[in-house]
Order: sequence, then C-alpha cells, then structure tokens
Amino acid sequence: MSNPLIFVSRHAVNDGELERVKALSEEFREHVEQADTGLVAYHFHVSDDGREVTNVQVHADAASMDAYLPLVEGKIAEALTILETRRIEVFGTPGPVVADVLARNAEHGVDVTVTPGHLTGFSR
Repeated sequence: MSNPLIFVSRHAVNDGELERVKALSEEFREHVEQADTGLVAYHFHVSDDGREVTNVQVHADAASMDAYLPLVEGKIAEALTILETRRIEVFGTPGPVVADVLARNAEHGVDVTVTPGHLTGFSR
C-alpha cells in the first residue's frame, strides 16, 4: 500500500477579493468532487481577518495529486489573479507533475517544504 500525499498551500488574498475567493473555492470543490483522482479530503480555510486562505488536500498517493493538477489547471490560473501563493507544504514524496509545480513555485519565491519521510499513521 502506498502512502498518502498531503498538500497544504497558503495564499494571501488580494485586497477586496475575499468574496471572489469564497466563490472560487466553492467552484474548485464542486469541480474536484466530481472527478475520481484518488483525492481523499479537500478543504479550504480562511483566516479570521480574511487575508489568508489555506487549501488542505489529502491524496491517496502521489499519482492522485499528479492526476488532480491537470484537472484544475484553469482554476489555478484564475485563482492566481486574486491570490498570492506564500507557502506550500507537502508531506510524502511528490510525483513528477507535483515536483515540477513545486520547483516552479520555489523559483517564484514561494516557501516550499517537502517532508518525504512517512513514519507511521493511517487513513480511513
């Protein structure tokens, strides 16, 4: 059995764009929920002051995340017009598609951390 891949991204919300961010996050959820990529959990959270949005994804494995990214490519491009990615944390070993995305984000100044070593745990 392969280990899950957990992906956490934090984004600054551009001034005046919180309502659009809320609407777009719901569009993301609807779009992703309909696809069968091996995504186990998918959540958006907003800070109390509305200035930061965090997306938490739990994928069955690295291949799941690699299948997910092409599915949401257009939505990600739209999100980047109203958000600025600040930090990405990955727990598990990313596949080639995710590894490329992480490298490009790091080149653009995003704080990227990958923690590949899985000690123990379980998913239901």
